[in-house]
Amino acid sequence: MYDVLMPHPPRCSFGLLPIFSLEIIQISLLLKKSTSLGIDDINPSIAKSSISLVATPLSWIFNSSFNLGLIPDSLKWLKSLRFLNQVQKLDF
Repeated sequence: MYDVLMPHPPRCSFGLLPIFSLEIIQISLLLKKSTSLGIDDINPSIAKSSISLVATPLSWIFNSSFNLGLIPDSLKWLKSLRFLNQVQKLDF
């Protein structure tokens, strides 16, 4: 099946398979219980309880983002922040 989606990619590339709403729901079930707001200012308990309503639109957004190569700046910032936190832990 993967040969049909990504036949013989060059060695210097990578591919992503589409994200499905069921995957988003399954991942949300793995999230720890928390009351602190994330970078999106959304309460995790509210996000978790409404995931079945927003999973399909989220999958469209994620897939469109990857297809178009457009990544929101806030996600880029989050990745940088995680990296900086790891560096700080190593510095003591």
